[in-house]
Amino acid sequence: MAHANKPDYRTWSREALIARLDELEGQPAQSPTLPAANSPAARQPRAFDWSKHSRRRIALKVAYLGWDYYGVAAQGDQATVPTVEAKLFEALQQCRLIKGARQCRFSRCGRTDRGVSGLGQVMALDVRSAIPSDQIEAVVGGIHPLTSDDALVERARSQRLTAGGDEPLSRSAPQHLRKHWQAAAILGLTDLPAATTPWPTTALDQQELPYLRMLNRNLPADIRVLAWAPVPLGFDARFDCLWRHYKYFFSLDAHPRLDIARMRDAAQRFLGTHDFRYFCKLDPNKEVVNYQRTVLEIDITPVEPCGVAATAPWYQVDLRGSAFLWHQVRCMMSILFAVGQGLEDPSVVDWLLTVDPALGRPLYPLASELPLILYDAYYTPALAWQAHDGTNSHHALELNHRTWQTTWANLSTKAHIVQAGLGLMRQTMVPIALSTTRFDALSWEQRQALGGVPALLLLTGGGELQPMRDYQPLHQRKRLDNSSIHNERVCQRKARQDNPAMPTTVPLVGAKRKRPEPASEAN
Repeated sequence: MAHANKPDYRTWSREALIARLDELEGQPAQSPTLPAANSPAARQPRAFDWSKHSRRRIALKVAYLGWDYYGVAAQGDQATVPTVEAKLFEALQQCRLIKGARQCRFSRCGRTDRGVSGLGQVMALDVRSAIPSDQIEAVVGGIHPLTSDDALVERARSQRLTAGGDEPLSRSAPQHLRKHWQAAAILGLTDLPAATTPWPTTALDQQELPYLRMLNRNLPADIRVLAWAPVPLGFDARFDCLWRHYKYFFSLDAHPRLDIARMRDAAQRFLGTHDFRYFCKLDPNKEVVNYQRTVLEIDITPVEPCGVAATAPWYQVDLRGSAFLWHQVRCMMSILFAVGQGLEDPSVVDWLLTVDPALGRPLYPLASELPLILYDAYYTPALAWQAHDGTNSHHALELNHRTWQTTWANLSTKAHIVQAGLGLMRQTMVPIALSTTRFDALSWEQRQALGGVPALLLLTGGGELQPMRDYQPLHQRKRLDNSSIHNERVCQRKARQDNPAMPTTVPLVGAKRKRPEPASEAN
């Protein structure tokens, strides 16, 4: 039935209808009144009560592809500077395994830089546990047998932190490295017993939270937690590590004339304990006085290419050492590449290891970060890694394998596409010596004669080549500031942060100053 007061819009003029529409549009919208719902209002999420949960210390073995990250260590704004640890902390908090990064006594084995990957990174932290508090002590005990002398441990840690080093505190050398006499003697571990028995696991560990499944479901595909291990309350992933194992991959595609024998000769000269200040980059925010590092083993071996048919052999550099300086491995690889190209003699390694404190490092480029990975870390006693959750369920391992199998297939597909493009280029006919020939049939000298290849291409790894007009030997190059000047500048900068009115006594970075007179250099 029509409303009695309803106007008859059919009789309205066009102008009146428009005015009525404007009036209605200016009024606030009214939604029809709905009947009250029978269901109660949605509940607010209850705050997580940490006091009702026990905690324990564990180690995580983490693998990550570092190409898209600004290093492993959390730093700065994660929206613009993504890091591996920031992603891990985010996942840990989403799973309610930690309250925050500052409350979990976090430590890592090694700090990898931007673009560097890790397959055996070890991280230790305190996490929520399903095991009651009164039973956690029975799982692994509270005292690390290798660090039971607290006074000795604290004194050693203090000395190494003051020296700016990253030396381990473990007290025994691995038995399988006894062929390297320096493994124990150089590290000062000869008077300490070996302890290679893994940390024990108990039936209680089978009742633990599914750490691997929980974390990997909340992590991006390029970060995987491979395993976890029970560790004592005092375990430190950095200071309890005996040695680190790095790998660096390269192929002869970029430079087919790389002399592997010369590179091996130069590499063996790194063995032992040396002052590596000419094989590192000085941190502008850190004072370092200890540049002594120990290389336990280094070797260059061929590896089988994977995914795509290789046009040249692939090699890997295996490097094991007690600890490493900032960019030390990349500096070492840069020199090895120069030796392999015949630009430097293998004896240049001996020359660079003979340090003159008055002189800084000669200027030379860093090798690419792309092929570098932190492959493994060694502890004694060995950590009892568990790649499963609960009662031997291998769901976590299957998930990790499937995730990275997808990553491999994706990258392999891209590699095949690039290879197809290269194949077309190699088949291109080019004029040479009054005739034509396929591009891939040209020698290196013929390609240079055509003008497409610079006179010198300096190999820096990762397929990168630096074009150069000529090569200047290392002993003739300009040098950076020596370590004393660097440390004084760091101290001055820190002092000026506390007292901005403090006068400048040492030129800041980038300021011109007179360099010290170079000392005589041995050939």
